[in-house]
Amino acid sequence: MNETILKRPDKVKFSGRILFLTEDISLIRRQLEATADEARAIEDELARRLATDDLPLLNNISTDEITPGWVCFYYDETLAQYVYVGMREGAVKKDQVRQGGFAVCPTTVSGTVTDVRDGVIHFAFPIVSIVGRKLTEPGGPHGATTIA
Repeated sequence: MNETILKRPDKVKFSGRILFLTEDISLIRRQLEATADEARAIEDELARRLATDDLPLLNNISTDEITPGWVCFYYDETLAQYVYVGMREGAVKKDQVRQGGFAVCPTTVSGTVTDVRDGVIHFAFPIVSIVGRKLTEPGGPHGATTIA
């Protein structure tokens, strides 16, 4: 009996913007409010800062900040409207993450950025939230996740 075993890909590609969940709440707001060229410039700046260890990412983020308990009554795409609405200082409003076209939101637990090349951020142990996507395979000792 020959059975083909498929491996997980080494890379996962996301289309969309990166929302850097920084300790500086005003930077989160700037990203959410920016559009077009300004949004790309902010993302590039924050990626460079992250690669040089000059961008403190949000630590100790609670599940109520990611998805407040009252939002959990929804079990469909409605959840995407309320991503991060529990964020400290009211940083994120309903639908801002989804309407902003964000796909990935890096934060820290034990994740470490190893490199930024060609606009791609490489993590040793990625700790990210995947916005508006179905989570299919939690994995790795540090919470790395692949998506559908």
